[in-house]
Amino acid sequence: MKDDLPLVNICIPVYHSSPGVPKVLDQLLISIKAQSYPNIVTIASVQHSDLDPYSNAISNVIRGRGLITVYRKEGEPSGPAVNTNSAMSLAHRSDYIKIMNQDDFLNSPTVIEEMVTTLENSDSKWLASACIHTHGDSGDRYHLHTPHWPGEKNMVEGVNCIGCPSVVMFDSSLALECDPDILYAMDCDMWIQLFRQAGLPIIYNKPNIVVRVWENQLTSQLNIPRQLEADKIAMRKKYGYV
Repeated sequence: MKDDLPLVNICIPVYHSSPGVPKVLDQLLISIKAQSYPNIVTIASVQHSDLDPYSNAISNVIRGRGLITVYRKEGEPSGPAVNTNSAMSLAHRSDYIKIMNQDDFLNSPTVIEEMVTTLENSDSKWLASACIHTHGDSGDRYHLHTPHWPGEKNMVEGVNCIGCPSVVMFDSSLALECDPDILYAMDCDMWIQLFRQAGLPIIYNKPNIVVRVWENQLTSQLNIPRQLEADKIAMRKKYGYV
């Protein structure tokens, strides 16, 4: 660790949703281990307690880069919000927090270094990076997405023009807590929280994140139209748009 550099905690909520998860998680962990930036601690919050293959994969791949692993036992509260909050709760000593979905990965060895440098040289406390998409294990890259802020009211209505959690890095002084009552639009709720505390994000146009689209994504388990409507109702009430 380099004490003179800002500390970045990379928080990974891990879900036992399919046999393919350890493989995609490995790709993420390898991309973290390859980072040129030296001051990183990775926090993996694992949804189930009986995931030895996950534990071994995380320990073997990330060894030497700092690691905290949190296991959530069967019967404890679970879900994407709880699992993400569990990882972020251990990031209190960091300067910056970077959530990474288990499906996604960093697009080059300089991603974290570039994000930290950009934030350190600005007055903003959060950054949203462009991303590129891949499908399954194809290795193909398609659909470049550059974030923009659509306005708070549009975000309340589920218009997520920022992207998934993997594209954002934010200052740890900001209070961010994922809402367990908001599932599909959890990202929108997160971005509204950051916007209300810190204003607009820096938009970083380089596609630093690769977002994986595949059949075992957590959102594929939801009835999206129904869940999105429920989430919008919850956010309208939460943010005063009723």
